[in-house]
Amino acid sequence: MTDRTQLLHRHLSENRSECVKRNIRVHVDRINADQSVAFCSVEQRLTGLLRRTCSVPELIWRAEQALAPLHSMGIVPLLTVRHKTLKAAPMVDRPKRAISPMDWLPDLWRWLGSPFARERFGAVAVVRDPFGWKRAMYSSLLK
Repeated sequence: MTDRTQLLHRHLSENRSECVKRNIRVHVDRINADQSVAFCSVEQRLTGLLRRTCSVPELIWRAEQALAPLHSMGIVPLLTVRHKTLKAAPMVDRPKRAISPMDWLPDLWRWLGSPFARERFGAVAVVRDPFGWKRAMYSSLLK
């Protein structure tokens, strides 16, 4: 990896951590063939009694800020917003998992937005691919 790529990766990783803390999921779905446009999606990850619901403009602004390092590579991110106030926006279904009696308390804390819940609880973390941009980049090269 070049120094520029490492710096980009570090900035994207830091931005992804900030998005997780703010309960926002940003993902690069795919990149076009000439690698000039990234098709991305943004949504609020978890909702609950004590969690603040982000507005559509806030989700857009946070996603634009998080994906700003892609501009240095000449990639323009185009965002799709998935929000409960938008009627045509389908929400991503999370896979169902078996809940044991010992899981109900952390799940309840997470739903309530409690500080006792683990910071990244419920987030799928891909350590070496923040926002999924590398996977999208490689899949565009294969086409």
